[in-house]
Amino acid sequence: KKMEVEEELEKRKRLQLAKLYLYLGHFYLLVYDYQKSLQAYQKFASFRIKKLQDSTFFYGLGLVYFTFGAFKYAARAFLCSIYKDSYFQRINEIHFRLGLIYKELNNTSFSLRHFRLSLIDSLSSMSSISKSDIKFCIANLYEVNNHHREALDKYEELIRPEASTTDGGNH
Repeated sequence: KKMEVEEELEKRKRLQLAKLYLYLGHFYLLVYDYQKSLQAYQKFASFRIKKLQDSTFFYGLGLVYFTFGAFKYAARAFLCSIYKDSYFQRINEIHFRLGLIYKELNNTSFSLRHFRLSLIDSLSSMSSISKSDIKFCIANLYEVNNHHREALDKYEELIRPEASTTDGGNH
């Protein structure tokens, strides 16, 4: 009986320590200390407690990797965040960053797909990214891939007067 109690206490202690590292990862991310955030997230992940590895953890980890330019790791983390919670409140920001990542990795079709998903989700979730920003990235993606007609159409769409009034004030 004493052994079971000690095991339970050790399990709880381990869980609390894992949570501490997770919260430290979030905290350091909020204060833009990406190196410490990454260290805390990695320490948290080393505990291998699956039930705590939620969409917020993967989103934070993805942001850190994105900041360091580790795009393949960032993409994996962002995709895990979507997999964990397809209604995550920052879903359109994840899609936007995935669009940027795949553009950087020269995967035009995936980039365009995620930019379009970001555009769709920009109305239904919290976002610091305007529809105009997303549309600009789509136009630029067409341009850098020598689809000049599509690029011109998308750029012209951005400067039309109704484009600014239908943006929902999200600038």
